Parts: sequence; C-alpha cells; structure tokens
Amino acid sequence: MDQPRETRYDRADRVYHVKIREAYLNLAEEFAGRYIILDAQQSTDRLVAEAVSYLQERLPQFSKKDSKTSHVGLKV
Repeated sequence: MDQPRETRYDRADRVYHVKIREAYLNLAEEFAGRYIILDAQQSTDRLVAEAVSYLQERLPQFSKKDSKTSHVGLKV
C-alpha cells in the first residue's frame, strides 16, 4: 500500500500546532453552542459515541433511524 504523502501541516513544528489548538479552544469558548471539545485520547468507540450523542442532542433529525441509516442513526 502507498504511504500517504507528508504535507506542510505534517511538517509543522509543535509551536504551530499548539497555536492552532489554542485558536480552536478560544472559538469553542466564545461560541460554546457551535463547538464541542472531544478528548481524542479516549478509545475510538468512546469518541464516536460521544460525538454521535452530541449530534443527536443538537440535531434531532440524526436521532431517527430508518432503513437507510447507519447503526448510529446517521444517513449513509
């Protein structure tokens, strides 16, 4: 399998990534109803469950299951 190409973002130093993170955290604080902060250190299953739960609370149309939705209620 081909290795993904490294991008400028991948090559950026830690200081750059910290600044980007801080900017997003500031936006999340300023616009609390529009952002959610997820802990990416938890398991993938837990992270997905938390994100889906948030979507279901904020966007009720994602809570409804039908024959064309995935196991988490999102249209596929």
